[in-house]
Amino acid sequence: MKCEVGYNIYLPPDYAKDETKRFPVIYFLHGRGGNESSNLKAFELLDGAIKAGKVPPIIYVHAMAGPQTPVMSTRPTVR
Repeated sequence: MKCEVGYNIYLPPDYAKDETKRFPVIYFLHGRGGNESSNLKAFELLDGAIKAGKVPPIIYVHAMAGPQTPVMSTRPTVR
């Protein structure tokens, strides 16, 4: 994209305990008003769900996409 993009990252409680452990990642691309620090309530909800054992530990990336930011995604090919 050749531009700076703001972001916030939630790391699960076990992240620092084992540097070799891998975690799934959710990328939330924020846009259309607000910024990467808007509506971070998701971090709180996710943290509670992980600590309660309702969801597995994951990394959550809340990045600013903006209303005009070009975003490319890759989808797996179904054959």
